[in-house]
Amino acid sequence: MPRLGPVAVASVVAGPGVHLPARLAAAQRQERPHREAVRVPLVLRPPGGPVLDDEPADRGLERGVSGHQANIFFDDAFVSDPRQCQNKRNPPINEYVKTLTRTIDKAAFEVYGVNIRIKPPLKIETPYGGRLVWILPGRTKMVAHLKNKDKIRHKKRWSQVMYMYYLLGFRIMETEQLSPRRKAVIAENTFILALDGDIDFQPRAVQLLIDRMKAVDELGAACGRIHPVGRGPMVWYQRFEYAIGHWLQKATEHVIGCVLCSPGCFSLFRASALMENSVMKRYTMVSSEAMKMVQYDQGEDRWLCTLLLKAGSRVEYCAASDAYTHAPESFNEFYNQRRRWVPSTIANIFDILADADTVVRKNNSISTLYVWYQGMLMIGTVLGPGTIFLMMVGALVAVFSIDIWTAFLWNFFPIIFFILSCVYLKQKFQLLIAFVISALYCLVMMAVLIGIIVQMLEDGPLAPASLFFLLVAVQITIAGFMHPQEFWALLCGVIYYITIPSMYMLLMIFSVFNMNDVSWGTREAPVLKDDDKDAPNDADNYLPGWLNDPLLINSELGEVSLMEQRFWKDVIKQYLKPLELSREQKQAMADGLKELRNMIAFAFVMVNAIFVLIVFLLQLKKEFLHLKWPIDPADFVSFDRDNLMVGIYRQYKELDPIGLCFVIFFGLILIIQFLAMFFHRFATLCQLLATTRVDWFRSGGQFTDEDAATELKGSAVNIARKLQRPKRLFDDDEEGDPHYDEVMLDAPEGEHRESMVRRQTIFRLHETRNKQHSDYSNLVFNFERRFFGDDELNLKNLALNRKSVKLLQQRRSVAKVNAAATPGGTPTPKAGKRPPLVPMPKKVSFSASNRNSMAIYDNGGYENTEF
Repeated sequence: MPRLGPVAVASVVAGPGVHLPARLAAAQRQERPHREAVRVPLVLRPPGGPVLDDEPADRGLERGVSGHQANIFFDDAFVSDPRQCQNKRNPPINEYVKTLTRTIDKAAFEVYGVNIRIKPPLKIETPYGGRLVWILPGRTKMVAHLKNKDKIRHKKRWSQVMYMYYLLGFRIMETEQLSPRRKAVIAENTFILALDGDIDFQPRAVQLLIDRMKAVDELGAACGRIHPVGRGPMVWYQRFEYAIGHWLQKATEHVIGCVLCSPGCFSLFRASALMENSVMKRYTMVSSEAMKMVQYDQGEDRWLCTLLLKAGSRVEYCAASDAYTHAPESFNEFYNQRRRWVPSTIANIFDILADADTVVRKNNSISTLYVWYQGMLMIGTVLGPGTIFLMMVGALVAVFSIDIWTAFLWNFFPIIFFILSCVYLKQKFQLLIAFVISALYCLVMMAVLIGIIVQMLEDGPLAPASLFFLLVAVQITIAGFMHPQEFWALLCGVIYYITIPSMYMLLMIFSVFNMNDVSWGTREAPVLKDDDKDAPNDADNYLPGWLNDPLLINSELGEVSLMEQRFWKDVIKQYLKPLELSREQKQAMADGLKELRNMIAFAFVMVNAIFVLIVFLLQLKKEFLHLKWPIDPADFVSFDRDNLMVGIYRQYKELDPIGLCFVIFFGLILIIQFLAMFFHRFATLCQLLATTRVDWFRSGGQFTDEDAATELKGSAVNIARKLQRPKRLFDDDEEGDPHYDEVMLDAPEGEHRESMVRRQTIFRLHETRNKQHSDYSNLVFNFERRFFGDDELNLKNLALNRKSVKLLQQRRSVAKVNAAATPGGTPTPKAGKRPPLVPMPKKVSFSASNRNSMAIYDNGGYENTEF
């Protein structure tokens, strides 16, 4: 089964449509046994953007392009197996596209709380494959682009190139009615929200990212706080890892420079920054070298951010914007994910360090000191396995009271065995060996933790090892208190601690020795084995073409405009033509990756081996080569019986020079991150205060008319959402029919309460069955029916001041008068009746054949949009 690759969702305004893709992805996630690598970018163009005074004609056009729209891009959406595909011009769609088609109604139910049947999508043939177009409630148009890998280049990065050129190149630059100045303004105020398909977030999180874009003109990308969700020890480890990474590392990068990686699972990009030639043009480069393939195709999000930083754009981290993503839950999946991340991270950071002079000159947010800071982190990353190896040797000596050579060999043999397995064995055996060694190291680390506590009690808290351990623990604890909503992530620190040898030593070795593997490794559908290769082609085995699929049998057939056809043909010809590599070219690329792997792995092993050898030899000669630890020395008193003399001497703890250098090295990094965290928390607090209305010290009498208008404007979205919501089952929303409580007034006085409740329920069911239901899935009709009706508005659960409610009633009265006086305006409905709009083609009752339906949605007749 082909993998469901990059998926993009685009919406031109932030509103209810932004929240729909997250719920849709959640519904799809429950349907599939796999979580595919799904990409969900949203294009946000906030309404009411700046309009140039010398171009008033653009106002109407801007209002026309600022409707809600979602674009979903499927990577390899068709079945290309010749045994199942009879006609390559009309190939069958795969199960992932079918799952999306089946999930639309479920997603609408999760959003609106009522069964809504969406009209079948419009199906369109395109130069890159196909397209499905849905019109959702509220007139939101959702377009699913179905990529055919035989017609257009597939895989994640090329899907990103596809939607960037379509959303930014075609929808903005190819609009002939706009002048160049107007296009520049629109590009500056258009943003792409990149998401994974299994992400979950609230609209406020997007609004906070947009606020940062409005506040900083040179901001090219902004990422939010990612929270991993899932079950199991691996997810617990990642909760603490993500927490520390965001609290300290990303906050420090934001304060003293720029964030180097804005993760694609939840990041906002500015369109004008992406449209720079040094960004989008270079992002389309084909990786012809092995090193470029690792940098470009293994970490697309980091590579894109590297291009933005080199172009002079700023990348920030917004801690107040929360998003939740599903993390790998198994050991193998986690290792495969990091196997991709580690080489691409090192390659992109090394690219920035190698071109530091140019980056510092072009980017005002990056300084030479920040480059040095990243260089220190790079040194710590490369020497991390050697450092952990020495730490484990010292821990075994201290805890188990064995000599240093025995401790060295106990650690050396498992590591050399794992290195040899990474060279000669397949990955599944490498992962098995890594899992076993990791489990053993977890047991050792638990013993080491007990040993550290015992050693602290013996040597005191001011000993070098004890002091460093306490400072790190105190720093992390204070960081947890500075993030009270995420404080419970500290409980997962125990899992993080016992897995340090696995994650900082074995994982690095596994990533370096498998960097020639450029497969995705995670969220891939299994490859089905062919047990009967010689089976003849049977017509019954062919799947129906996507235009004739039973799920789309009721869909109408449409077509794209000639301008868009020319656009896609030009883009495919120039950037997205399928790569047809010969067998010799594929072999040459594989040989280049292996040669690169061998070179990097040899350098990696030699650097760590030399470092371990130097430190280990110094440790053996510690009695000759050591420094005195000046803090908390031990005083001793001796008595010489022969000479009757009392001797008093002081003994200092010994510290080898390399150990002192590393204490200073990592201590400096921790101090920088600790101070930067406080600055970033203060900035986050300021952003939250700036976006939160606080009226603690103002009485009700001080609430002015201007305050009421401001509050009403701020609550407009929530009010509109409440007035346009579909009617749920048993919802007595402004009905003119008698209420069941009125009918029960004539009940006998001696009847028990339980009987009354039972009779009310029976009456309500009888009333619902005999009453014909109207279509409440038309959100515009729902709003007009409630707003222009005679009944009072239901504003429950909305914290509005009395003056704001009164002002709303006044504006409502004026709107009703104006609508009634305007020819063709919305008439004021009478009590108990609804204004006529579109005749409902089908009525629903609770009959035996239709018991599970509550509303049938037919959106034909009132949407008039282009495709």
